[in-house]
Amino acid sequence: MGLARKLHPKDEVKQKAWMKVHQRRLLDKGKIEKLVFALRSIVSSNPEVVQKSRTEADYFERNAARMRYPGSAASISLSARESSKLGARP
Repeated sequence: MGLARKLHPKDEVKQKAWMKVHQRRLLDKGKIEKLVFALRSIVSSNPEVVQKSRTEADYFERNAARMRYPGSAASISLSARESSKLGARP
Protein backbone atom coordinates (compact mmCIF):
# COMPACT_ATOMS: atom_id res chain seq x y z
CA MET A 1 0.00 0.00 0.00
CA GLY A 2 3.01 2.30 -0.25
CA LEU A 3 1.78 4.11 -3.34
CA ALA A 4 -1.77 4.24 -2.01
CA ARG A 5 -0.44 5.86 1.18
CA LYS A 6 1.47 8.44 -0.82
CA LEU A 7 -1.56 9.20 -3.00
CA HIS A 8 -3.98 9.42 -0.06
CA PRO A 9 -2.03 10.22 3.10
CA LYS A 10 -4.07 9.93 6.29
CA ASP A 11 -7.12 8.59 4.41
CA GLU A 12 -7.30 4.85 4.91
CA VAL A 13 -10.68 4.56 3.16
CA LYS A 14 -9.28 6.05 -0.06
CA GLN A 15 -6.12 3.94 0.27
CA LYS A 16 -8.18 0.76 0.46
CA ALA A 17 -10.40 1.87 -2.43
CA TRP A 18 -7.32 2.55 -4.57
CA MET A 19 -5.90 -0.87 -3.71
CA LYS A 20 -9.22 -2.56 -4.48
CA VAL A 21 -9.23 -1.18 -8.00
CA HIS A 22 -5.56 -1.55 -8.78
CA GLN A 23 -4.77 -4.81 -7.05
CA ARG A 24 -7.97 -6.82 -6.97
CA ARG A 25 -9.58 -5.67 -10.22
CA LEU A 26 -6.44 -5.36 -12.32
CA LEU A 27 -3.44 -7.23 -10.93
CA ASP A 28 -5.29 -10.18 -9.43
CA LYS A 29 -7.20 -10.66 -12.69
CA GLY A 30 -4.06 -10.59 -14.82
CA LYS A 31 -4.77 -7.20 -16.38
CA ILE A 32 -1.13 -6.17 -16.12
CA GLU A 33 -1.13 -3.81 -19.10
CA LYS A 34 -4.11 -1.92 -17.68
CA LEU A 35 -2.37 -1.71 -14.31
CA VAL A 36 0.81 -0.37 -15.92
CA PHE A 37 -1.24 2.18 -17.88
CA ALA A 38 -3.05 3.27 -14.70
CA LEU A 39 0.23 3.65 -12.82
CA ARG A 40 1.80 5.65 -15.65
CA SER A 41 -1.30 7.88 -15.79
CA ILE A 42 -0.93 9.12 -12.22
CA VAL A 43 -0.38 12.87 -12.19
CA SER A 44 0.97 14.51 -9.06
CA SER A 45 2.94 17.55 -8.00
CA ASN A 46 4.58 15.35 -5.36
CA PRO A 47 7.88 14.01 -6.76
CA GLU A 48 7.74 11.00 -4.40
CA VAL A 49 4.39 9.95 -5.86
CA VAL A 50 5.66 10.38 -9.42
CA GLN A 51 8.80 8.35 -8.72
CA LYS A 52 6.91 5.61 -6.85
CA SER A 53 4.31 5.25 -9.60
CA ARG A 54 7.04 5.01 -12.26
CA THR A 55 8.95 2.44 -10.25
CA GLU A 56 5.82 0.32 -9.78
CA ALA A 57 4.84 0.61 -13.46
CA ASP A 58 8.34 -0.38 -14.57
CA TYR A 59 8.31 -3.39 -12.24
CA PHE A 60 4.98 -4.72 -13.45
CA GLU A 61 5.85 -4.06 -17.09
CA ARG A 62 9.15 -5.96 -16.78
CA ASN A 63 7.57 -8.89 -14.97
CA ALA A 64 4.20 -9.12 -16.75
CA ALA A 65 4.95 -12.42 -18.47
CA ARG A 66 5.71 -14.31 -15.27
CA MET A 67 2.61 -12.88 -13.56
CA ARG A 68 0.30 -14.18 -16.25
CA TYR A 69 0.41 -17.94 -15.74
CA PRO A 70 -2.62 -19.58 -14.04
CA GLY A 71 -2.78 -19.04 -10.31
CA SER A 72 -0.02 -16.43 -10.18
CA ALA A 73 -2.06 -13.24 -10.32
CA ALA A 74 -2.56 -13.24 -6.58
CA SER A 75 0.95 -14.45 -5.82
CA ILE A 76 2.57 -11.06 -6.35
CA SER A 77 0.52 -8.19 -5.07
CA LEU A 78 1.27 -4.53 -4.68
CA SER A 79 1.13 -4.74 -0.91
CA ALA A 80 3.08 -8.01 -0.57
CA ARG A 81 5.77 -6.81 -2.96
CA GLU A 82 6.21 -3.56 -1.08
CA SER A 83 6.17 -5.28 2.31
CA SER A 84 8.95 -7.64 1.34
CA LYS A 85 10.95 -4.90 -0.34
CA LEU A 86 10.57 -2.12 2.20
CA GLY A 87 9.67 -3.97 5.36
CA ALA A 88 6.21 -4.03 6.85
CA ARG A 89 4.83 -0.68 7.89
CA PRO A 90 1.86 -0.15 10.15
